[in-house]
Amino acid sequence: MALNIAHIGLPKAASTYLQLHYFAKIGCPFFSTQPPFAWPEELGFVFETNAVWYADILARSKFFSREEREQNYQRTVGSSFPKWEMAARRFASQTEGLSALLSAEGLSSLALPIARHHAALLKSAGIGRIVLITRRQTDYAVSLWRQFLLAEDRFARFVTFDTLFCAAAPGQAVVDMEWSSYLEIYDAVFGQDNVLALPYEQLASSPKDFFVHCNRFLGVDESIAPPSDRQENPSRRDDVYHGLKVDQAIPFVWMPRFRRLLHEVAKHDPSIMRVLGLERAYPMSVATESLDHIRKIHRHGNQRLADRMQMDFGIYGYF
Repeated sequence: MALNIAHIGLPKAASTYLQLHYFAKIGCPFFSTQPPFAWPEELGFVFETNAVWYADILARSKFFSREEREQNYQRTVGSSFPKWEMAARRFASQTEGLSALLSAEGLSSLALPIARHHAALLKSAGIGRIVLITRRQTDYAVSLWRQFLLAEDRFARFVTFDTLFCAAAPGQAVVDMEWSSYLEIYDAVFGQDNVLALPYEQLASSPKDFFVHCNRFLGVDESIAPPSDRQENPSRRDDVYHGLKVDQAIPFVWMPRFRRLLHEVAKHDPSIMRVLGLERAYPMSVATESLDHIRKIHRHGNQRLADRMQMDFGIYGYF
């Protein structure tokens, strides 16, 4: 029986590499938000839900507490959910019998409330199986933080690393990294036998074993494996981020579209922001105390994750 599959693509967990060199090569209809592939119009909820969760940060409005963020999200998304569900069902009818594969970083949602909606909508879209690649939270947070700053200039440095990733307990920061809780959501909707979870660290250390698991789950030739000498979007190691000043006297730098435009211009001529007097150097380092805190608050969740995946996560440094 044909069974559509969705890869929940965590950013900075080899998602782009897998999309370009593995998922697109296994011989089934493939949909992705990663260029040069196409994403179904019917599944536009991927973009809309995430935009709502980060609305305050992207617009530089009053910063939401976690409670306010969830309330705003539920209020805004609640009215749109029936429309998204109907569109997802159209996609299901269009792909019935195809064994299609979806892969998008936006599906990861980076927040558990969004993951719950995404799971339900993917079920409505005819998805029967889920693939999730996890990554050690400390490495994940630092790598994603650097991407936000260096590649996207998304937050213009008015949001701190700790605001995004550190909280008193899991489920209280902006970005949720309790992977065991994500798996519990997918297991409940799709059934544990239909959810494959693998650590990014296994791909890095034992790619052969990693792709044996993937091939069996996807039901493809077990000899299929992408080149091991390719790397997409490698993490940067910069000590300093040269970005826009965050200065109340220059109000237009708070405008997301203007920031992105300047960022693109600066890629071609790095001196332009310095000439305009808009550049400032920000440190890229993350405090050891912050990483220790992340490791501490996710210890119990990572034990649940290890039990669920039946792996020794101690060798990957999750504890």
